[in-house]
Amino acid sequence: MGGLFDWQVAVQALRVNPFQAIPRSRAARGPGSQRRFLEAEQVTAVFDAIEARPVPTLWAQLHKARDQLLLALLFQTGLRASEVAALT
Repeated sequence: MGGLFDWQVAVQALRVNPFQAIPRSRAARGPGSQRRFLEAEQVTAVFDAIEARPVPTLWAQLHKARDQLLLALLFQTGLRASEVAALT
């Protein structure tokens, strides 16, 4: 939740993050737990790759916008790909 509110502060939708004072636990939760994430440079590279795609048609523009939205949703909320797919 903290990441979502950090983003809302960044886009000036909120003045402060209400979760800012709450410590974030980053510990593994049990045997076999893994922390997997992309570094900031990798996330930027993914969005840059989408932005660099040519959009010769209206459908290509819509697909590009869709991809940007889906990846932003994944990165900002931490949802799994299967959870995002279940939204459709």
